[in-house]
Amino acid sequence: MKKVAVKKLDISAGISNLAVLSAVVVVSLPLLLGDQLGVVLSKFATQGAGVIEEFGNFFLRLFS
Repeated sequence: MKKVAVKKLDISAGISNLAVLSAVVVVSLPLLLGDQLGVVLSKFATQGAGVIEEFGNFFLRLFS
């Protein structure tokens, strides 16, 4: 009987690369956006609050 070797998926290198890439993006945002950074962040916060409110309403309807 022949044994089949199971290759384990190593995702630590990918996660590390993703962490480095996200850190570079966060650091470079003020340089890329300049004065528009405040506008972009306020729109992002507004949309995020809307999404959180929608999830809250969904869970209230789900459990009531």
